Amino acid sequence: MFLNRSANYAVEHLHLDVKNVVAGVPNRDFYSPGSLVNVMLDTRNAVAHGLPENIAIWSEESPAWEVPANSRDFVVARYPDDHVLASGWLLGDSYIKGRAALVEVPVGQGLAILFGMRPQYRAQSYKRSNCFQLAGFQRCAGVLRTADRTPVRNTRTPPSPTCKTADTGGVSI
Repeated sequence: MFLNRSANYAVEHLHLDVKNVVAGVPNRDFYSPGSLVNVMLDTRNAVAHGLPENIAIWSEESPAWEVPANSRDFVVARYPDDHVLASGWLLGDSYIKGRAALVEVPVGQGLAILFGMRPQYRAQSYKRSNCFQLAGFQRCAGVLRTADRTPVRNTRTPPSPTCKTADTGGVSI
């Protein structure tokens, strides 16, 4: 799992096929200093299980991804084509309209889960932190998916009682 700007590390070092569309854009053109923005969730995904289809997320210099057509990547959360800003200040919403805010990218036999938000940030609602918790559970418990992306519990090995992350200088992988 990679949260907010740490996802850029994953894209670069794991050679993921997504592109951060706001990387390098001057803040006079795109600026999100700490705003609530709307996203649409694909609730078929285990990370969005039990959540409503539309929620607001915290955006603070957060990435937004372009996902290639015919990719195996799964977009869990996407910015709407209009009414992106829920509350706060957002300059240049045209950069993120229709782009991905939360993506699962296959890597080897696993997944890189890219959060273009800070789901663990203070005062985040249960809805957003729930995505974070479900992603962690999915990773630890070995959740698999069928061809139509339906979550299936891994029956080959029982889940580990603890899930540890590697320390990569502040980036959890």
